[in-house]
Amino acid sequence: MSTEKAAGKAEEIKGKVEKEVGKVTGRESLVARGIAEEAKGKAKQAAGTAKEKVHEATSTAKRQANRS
Repeated sequence: MSTEKAAGKAEEIKGKVEKEVGKVTGRESLVARGIAEEAKGKAKQAAGTAKEKVHEATSTAKRQANRS
């Protein structure tokens, strides 16, 4: 797992915790902040996955070019 994906997962988990604490305490602002944090974490994970895919594709293309 890349650093970016790990950071995204941590942020997502933090958001889930904030959201649940907000629900339990009745603090809507904390619920909203948790939802936003969760979404931000998921976006970071998606960006990390995309980066990995691009890296894999370029590595494969370079290997194939070197074989020719």
